[in-house]
Amino acid sequence: MNGPAAEAIRLTDVRFRYRGVQLRALNGVSLTVGQGEFLGIVGPSGAGKSTLALVMSGQIPAFVEGPFDGEALLFGRTTRGMRSADLAETAGMVYQDPEAQLYGLTVEEELVLGLENRCLPPDEIRRRVEWVLAVTGLHEVLEKSPYALSGGQKQRVVIAGVLALRPRILVLDEPTSALDPRGKTALYELLGNLSAEGVTVVIVEHDIERLVRHADRVCWLEAGRIAALGTPEEVFGRPAESGTGLLRMPQVAQLTHRLGLPAPWPITVDQAEAVLRPMLEATPR
Repeated sequence: MNGPAAEAIRLTDVRFRYRGVQLRALNGVSLTVGQGEFLGIVGPSGAGKSTLALVMSGQIPAFVEGPFDGEALLFGRTTRGMRSADLAETAGMVYQDPEAQLYGLTVEEELVLGLENRCLPPDEIRRRVEWVLAVTGLHEVLEKSPYALSGGQKQRVVIAGVLALRPRILVLDEPTSALDPRGKTALYELLGNLSAEGVTVVIVEHDIERLVRHADRVCWLEAGRIAALGTPEEVFGRPAESGTGLLRMPQVAQLTHRLGLPAPWPITVDQAEAVLRPMLEATPR
């Protein structure tokens, strides 16, 4: 993200507890995300990552029941009482399992369904479908059943269907969990392009090595609270202060730490090469 940007998301002391559960899933979360920013959400299982994604997409409190306190604003508008149509145009949500969001018999039907439900003119529907096909590269599977596609293609179909509604925020909950390396690379390339075009991208992710190469900032959750928030280098390149330990850090950071190098540690292979190559070249043979 380059330069100043409009404020896309603002959370202020957000607290949420699922109905029938005693412990809060989120317990006092406050942060802001700029328009066009690429934010990664990481943390251990049960930390509240998916719940935070639901709040940042407006699904909480609109569709998920439970006590909700604090304030969640999307481009300055509270999500409390926001109409479904307005919410769909503001923030789109992509879940971990793409099949849970597939409804059409063909990819084309999948892309058109939401637009027809909005009663958009046929010319506008065609323009939007052509745009998302160009963005996601799905032309070749337009007439196929989405259920017959690969995991990566299914995920792109779901994203295309969400993007067709032109949301300004795209929130994804572990979208790479079932993808092979090629599918992950293609997805991150797509998300990077969307961020560069001004779409705010928020992704819950376990693949830290891949995330740190793309995210502008990382939010590290623990027990429903923010344990660390900053650039990937700020979050992962220094000793953890919250008991998170090294096991969830990028492997190159773990390596350079164990070699006894001082922080800040490199977090990508390219950064590690820049640090280690001069040392190796200076070592007598």
